[in-house]
Amino acid sequence: MEGIPVSAERRAALAEYEALGRAARQELGRAGLRSADHFRGAALAHQLRPEAVEAMLRRLPEGITEYMTHPGYAESGHDFSGPPREEEVRILTDPGTRRLLGDGGIELTHFGRL
Repeated sequence: MEGIPVSAERRAALAEYEALGRAARQELGRAGLRSADHFRGAALAHQLRPEAVEAMLRRLPEGITEYMTHPGYAESGHDFSGPPREEEVRILTDPGTRRLLGDGGIELTHFGRL
């Protein structure tokens, strides 16, 4: 959340969300299931901007981080589509984002490789 402007109320909700995530990861580990070490993206909901994604990527902790994103294209009559999803596509496919991943040694992966 560092470097991303959020209200005090939203910051408190995100801190609670983080605590729930830590508890869930511990429970998954006890059950012998694998999960990412960290979770990012909730602070960017509804305010995704290239500079916010860049700030988040530059501050990734060591380990595997799940980045919540929902890129897509506008579909008529579908509430979960539209400009915010298209902006995510634009940011995630931007050559500058790819350079930042490479320069930062960030490797894209999937849950099957955990």
